[in-house]
Formats: sequence, structure tokens, C-alpha cells
Amino acid sequence: RCLQLRATHPVLRRRRFWRGRSLTGSNLKDLTWFEPSGREMTTTAWRQAFVRCLGMRLLGDAIEEPDDKGQAIRGDTLLLLLNAHHDAIEFSLPETGGRLHWEIELDTATSGVRQRVFSPGDPYPLQGRSLVLLAARPIT
Repeated sequence: RCLQLRATHPVLRRRRFWRGRSLTGSNLKDLTWFEPSGREMTTTAWRQAFVRCLGMRLLGDAIEEPDDKGQAIRGDTLLLLLNAHHDAIEFSLPETGGRLHWEIELDTATSGVRQRVFSPGDPYPLQGRSLVLLAARPIT
């Protein structure tokens, strides 16, 4: 499943590393780290010894390198949630940057999660010692 996800999402196949910088004309960064509260990680948060849960958003339209034909590469924006703690943690999903919602692509602890679509700000029931990958998709 992980190989299929990598093949499906160009944002997971970048040749250059992310910079965490804002895109021109946007308040969104190409790479952003989040606390379970849904707020961006601060320097103070990174230094806390008890941090066991975080999220990483990768913007699908921030891929700088072109494809083989010189065209811009565009894909879904992805949100990776990681919980190394043994207890479940509610993770407040961050903004998507438009009229988009979050859809589950992968959840390593699928028990207990029945809802497949989440709005920004919704709490995600991130189970203990699990990983979740969500994709930002248009609201239909």
C-alpha cells in the first residue's frame, strides 16, 4: 500500500528537499509541522521532551521541479499524522488552503475510524502508536 501511495502522489517523489517556506501569493508553506492542537509547531514545542505526536503537511502544488516534458508537477496536498504515544490523541486537522476537505488515504489503526472525510478543524481520533495519511480533496 505504501508503494502504491508513493506512485500515486508526486509530492512523495520530490527530488529536492522541502524548505518550509511560504509560496508566492499564499500564506501556506511547502512543508509545515503541526502540534495535535492543529497549530504550527514552535521552537519551544520542538524542544519538549514529552512530544510524542505531530503532523506534517506537504503541499502538492509546491513541487518545484518539472516533469519530463517541462510541465509543472501538481498533486494532492498530504497530511501525515504520527502518534508514538500509547494512548489515542485527538489531532485537530489544519486548514487545507481552499475549498477542500481531508480524506483518509491510510490509517495503520483502522479500528474505530468509520468516517472517511474530515473538515479542517475537525478532531481526528489518532490511535496510539499509529500513522495516518490524509489527502486534501475538493468538496463535492
